Amino acid sequence: MHLGETFASLRRKMYYLLGRIPEKQYPLIVCQRALHEHGITFEASNQVEEWRVRELDDEKEFLGLLLEEICADDVFLDVGACVGIFALHAAGKCRHVVAFEPDPGFQNRIRRNIDLNNVLNITVVPEAVSDSNGEMKLYTGGVVGRSPSLRDFGQGESITVRTCSIDLAVKSGEIPPPNVVKIDIEGAEYLALKGMGDLLSSPAGPRAIFIEIHPVFLKDFGATAEDVISFMESRGYERVYRRIRDNQEHGIFRKAARELVAVHS
Repeated sequence: MHLGETFASLRRKMYYLLGRIPEKQYPLIVCQRALHEHGITFEASNQVEEWRVRELDDEKEFLGLLLEEICADDVFLDVGACVGIFALHAAGKCRHVVAFEPDPGFQNRIRRNIDLNNVLNITVVPEAVSDSNGEMKLYTGGVVGRSPSLRDFGQGESITVRTCSIDLAVKSGEIPPPNVVKIDIEGAEYLALKGMGDLLSSPAGPRAIFIEIHPVFLKDFGATAEDVISFMESRGYERVYRRIRDNQEHGIFRKAARELVAVHS
């Protein structure tokens, strides 16, 4: 569950919890048509998943800007893919999607949703993106809980997952160099960026990075939102979009800024 919910979305979920809306039979199929002409099909196994899909995780604007950015020959890297909302929307517009998702429950969900839509250009990588290859604890409450993180923010139990540096994954040929990247990993965004520092510094670095920054969670990773911005600037990126929502902020960074998309406060 993300912290940045609109009041309407939060109220809808409270109605579910209080039983004011008749309980539905899960799993159920949801077709999301807000940003796709023919719609994208998702299977929801519980009320939280259904909310994520119907409300686009409260990220419709951010996702819309991402889809405007993506080109037909692009490789899109989705770091923190969850149930595949960004990955599946992007798959219809680009050459290939690499979706990193370390949580086993969400891996099952995204694979199921890929099958439902007969999508062939998404590769799911069951690893957490960090600053090095190895293993770390992932704290997760499963698909009905809060979003998983490499730090304990009250999600529930922990499991051990493999971690991956994007620099090493690209250099080894495990994944192709991405043109566009989205990062949403509950405070570990600074670690992920450090692990792709060489790629970001290179002339062939991604032209656009879409990041959900978590100032509160970043503290547990020894970083701040300012550290994220400074790191991106040190690699030649300029923030061209910013939108604050509760305890999170969406940022878009460009290698060579073409224009200022928008600035919200």
